[in-house]
Amino acid sequence: MKQLLLALLAAVSLTLMGQAQAQTTPPEKLAAYAFMSGAWLATTEAVDPATGEWTAQMPSYVTVDTDLGGAVYAMRGPLPYRGRYIAAISYFTYDSFNDVYRVALMGHRFGLLDVFEGQFAEGVLTASNAATGSASPDGAGGVYISRLRLEPTADGFQLLAELSHDDGASWSPIFRTRYTHD
Repeated sequence: MKQLLLALLAAVSLTLMGQAQAQTTPPEKLAAYAFMSGAWLATTEAVDPATGEWTAQMPSYVTVDTDLGGAVYAMRGPLPYRGRYIAAISYFTYDSFNDVYRVALMGHRFGLLDVFEGQFAEGVLTASNAATGSASPDGAGGVYISRLRLEPTADGFQLLAELSHDDGASWSPIFRTRYTHD
């Protein structure tokens, strides 16, 4: 009986391993990010919390290309933040197990790793960190969640970041970056 149980467990394990290895990112899903590929001039504007006005930040240059054998798109380059640059890398991928697009933003300042999940609709990715466990503390015992909107434009693409202090009932813009060819 014990040998039969072990044989059954081995067969189930091999079947599951085979399914996991056969499961790959569908190229048509990852192709939703293809418009980002290339070298870009990134022009960022941030909302001044005191005035609510958009203020220009320092420009930067970024590259976007595929990584990990074509399983993700990777954006590399500095991000402007309050008068200085933050070393950053962002990964854009599709999780075929959970049928969700993900964006992972990593920066050296604050040890940031922020993960967003969402879907493309009419060529625009809308993703938030509400369900990923990476929402940021608000300093008053709660959290604020962030949302990204990534969309192609006539001359490149744009990333808009927004914050919500009320679990997504309302959103306020914090920055937008336009990516254009130099």
